[in-house]
Amino acid sequence: MGNKMPQSDLNQLRWNRFLKSVTLGLILLFLSTQAAYSQNCPSASTSNFSFEPQFLGDSTTVTIDLAPCETLELHESHDMLGDGNRGTLVRVTYLNSSDVPIWSQSIYGFDAATDNKVPDSYSEPFPWVGIRSPIVQPAKIKLESWCCYGQGNPPIVPQYYFTVIRAPRSGYNIGGDSFGNAPLVPSFPTTYRGSVHDGRGTPADPGQYFKVHLNGNQPIYASGVITQNTYYGTNFVLDIYDSNQQLITPNHWLFTFTDGVYNYTTGTFTNPNATPADFYIRAWSYNWTTRDFSMTINSPTQTCACPDIPIVP
Repeated sequence: MGNKMPQSDLNQLRWNRFLKSVTLGLILLFLSTQAAYSQNCPSASTSNFSFEPQFLGDSTTVTIDLAPCETLELHESHDMLGDGNRGTLVRVTYLNSSDVPIWSQSIYGFDAATDNKVPDSYSEPFPWVGIRSPIVQPAKIKLESWCCYGQGNPPIVPQYYFTVIRAPRSGYNIGGDSFGNAPLVPSFPTTYRGSVHDGRGTPADPGQYFKVHLNGNQPIYASGVITQNTYYGTNFVLDIYDSNQQLITPNHWLFTFTDGVYNYTTGTFTNPNATPADFYIRAWSYNWTTRDFSMTINSPTQTCACPDIPIVP
């Protein structure tokens, strides 16, 4: 008869197996969370289409489905062959995936023009920047003859030629658009890059959310660069929320203004608890579009290259 393993050793073996399975499960959960925010950014591309309105009020819609990691240039040209009675005012509207208008401007479609740009505004950067939230992300372009239509003499349908230029920005806009899909910051320091539209506009951009796990009384701070190229500038904001999604920086962790290039460093935020806890960082714009931001989240007390195992709610 063989020797039997003592009950205490058997219990220890079972416990070790249980710990390994739990640890492996947590690691896989952590990795899957991070993988969910990886990107396959489309390659640079150029495409063309035309709009030939047959009557006042005529319209067409073109699907573009801009990715968060892309920028969009829209160029228009036309030539009415010197006939001042031929042409129309063309309204160009960016629609989100639910057909809600997010941007609109009018093109003077008479005479001749070699390069009308969209957007052409004091408040929106050109090219248009992709962002994280589908609420304010162009999915379609609607073109409409909305005023003063004419075909001239002899009658010729006015023609408008559009060129779409898309460029990738790999690694941009990988934050969440809500608390529920905020990615966990894997280690300190970690840098994120992105763009955000007006957080108080119609529709409003919720911004980007990031989850951080801090040990008891562990401090963090953020630093980076904000870039803007419009006359109006932008107010870029960082806020911190606790694990219950309650705002704990009512006066903001960062509130800035720039109409150029601005380097920033926040004050230090410290986990007020003696035990580990999760927090959320929200990056958003208080006014107008923030064309580009970088945000490096760091902890002056971080000594391990590997992140702590996250708290699982």
